[in-house]
Amino acid sequence: MSRLAEAEQKLAAALDTLEAALKAKTSDPDQPDNAAIITEIGRIDEQLSQAMKLIADIQRSGVSEGGNA
Repeated sequence: MSRLAEAEQKLAAALDTLEAALKAKTSDPDQPDNAAIITEIGRIDEQLSQAMKLIADIQRSGVSEGGNA
């Protein structure tokens, strides 16, 4: 498994754990809305996934160009 794929798996697992913890937490009026936090986590996850895909694409293009990237 590539280091990039391994990092993506670890990130996904961490986000799943964080989401589960937020869902399990009791509501506290002084805390931010859990649904808003989960939505934001999803947005961040999507941005990170896009960035990792871009990095992987760049790495592949570097290999196809003889490693000059």
